[in-house]
Amino acid sequence: PNLRQLKSLLAIALLQPILALPLMALLFFVLPRTQFPLWHGLNKAGVDNPGISDSIQPGDKSSISSNKGVVFRAEMPQLAPNSLYWRVFVLNSFQQESWIRRQPPGSEFPLVRRGNTVYQTIFLEPGKQAYLPALDIPRKISSFRGSATPDQLFQSGTYNRRRTYEAESQTGGNLTTAKGVNRRFYTTLPDSIPERLRVITDKITKEERTDQQRINSLEKFFINLNLSYTNSDLPTGTDAVDTFLFKEKKGHCELFAASFALALRMAGIPARLVAGYYGGDYNELAGYYIITAERSHVWVELWLDGNWVTVDPSRFAANFAESSARKSSPAMLRLTLFLDTLAYYWNRMVITYDLESQFSLISSSGAWMRNFTLSSLPWKKAGVVTFILITASGGLYLLSRARRPAEEKLLQKFVKVVKARFGVIITPFAGLHEALHEVNDASVREFIEIYTGALYRDRLLTVDEIAMLKMLLTKIRKG
Repeated sequence: PNLRQLKSLLAIALLQPILALPLMALLFFVLPRTQFPLWHGLNKAGVDNPGISDSIQPGDKSSISSNKGVVFRAEMPQLAPNSLYWRVFVLNSFQQESWIRRQPPGSEFPLVRRGNTVYQTIFLEPGKQAYLPALDIPRKISSFRGSATPDQLFQSGTYNRRRTYEAESQTGGNLTTAKGVNRRFYTTLPDSIPERLRVITDKITKEERTDQQRINSLEKFFINLNLSYTNSDLPTGTDAVDTFLFKEKKGHCELFAASFALALRMAGIPARLVAGYYGGDYNELAGYYIITAERSHVWVELWLDGNWVTVDPSRFAANFAESSARKSSPAMLRLTLFLDTLAYYWNRMVITYDLESQFSLISSSGAWMRNFTLSSLPWKKAGVVTFILITASGGLYLLSRARRPAEEKLLQKFVKVVKARFGVIITPFAGLHEALHEVNDASVREFIEIYTGALYRDRLLTVDEIAMLKMLLTKIRKG
């Protein structure tokens, strides 16, 4: 009896959420979303995300931490790795030895020329990003209210919830300005300059006449230094650039970019640093890139022939491709991407489904109803959905019947047999003795005594009692 009771409880527990699905679906499209999934306490993606720093000082740290927290996901087609530069922030000036951001003098009207148009749907985790990341070079962001900065940044502000926005970018394009740039502003130097680097840039400036020739010579110089890329044991102190280039010859992207941009400015070529992210793991299952904090990166933009040209000095390192490659095994990466897919769809279909999404759904539904015709219905999909619903409903009905307790099945059969044999209707709220007190039949009396004997003692029928009641039902039916 205890086993049958346990089965009944389990059946009820399983049926309740299934039967509640229609109500859950209705409430899903009516109620706004919570910002945190049930497993938020276990999933630290995006929490306490350090974001992109608003200043860079070469030599201020000896190692770079590997933060694997997800910063954002970008739903888009898969691209070549060298196209995956995500623009966030630009540093264009100095405060003593540190690269910082200042408003450029005059008016720069940005224009994005040529390139391949790539659309992205970006799901940004909570963090400290002051600007919205997008594939370089971003042209516009759908939810952004206002104008982009002259260097194509889209200010975000501090936020404590997940955000979703559409971005349009021109990969491989050129960023220019309608009135050029202030060369003096973009060639300003810090308070102190490595002497050995000054000697090299002075020599190149005297020997080469054009900016393009000077850039080519500087790139050749950096390549011939045989620098290596590393995240640990970085040179520190005020002479970090000199130590990086001429002594230890190993450094992180900040040292590569800051050193090369400094050399460009010393050679009279306008330059600035761009901070963002490089690369990403592509999830082919759901069609999006995962960008983690450890992929933060810094590169250089230099002004040449009326355009800002992107150069990544980290690529001068012989081991850059190896250092930027994913270290985990293919099997582990596939597992990670599969698990991330669950979080992605939760964010996409639940968390970011907010009040704005509800209004959008209502608006699109209204437009669809105004243009509704029978021919516009997707009959094939509707037929498949209807078949699935009918099959599921039939399965639930059969499951509910199969899971009913033996006591309930016997009682329902008894009610039908008594109605057919004696014409007596037993209502749900009537007792068996009361309803059948005028029926003079020994089998009926015996059935009532056995059944109510168990019911009134708050216990289940035994196997022998069930067998006896079935036999009595047969006798009553046959008369």
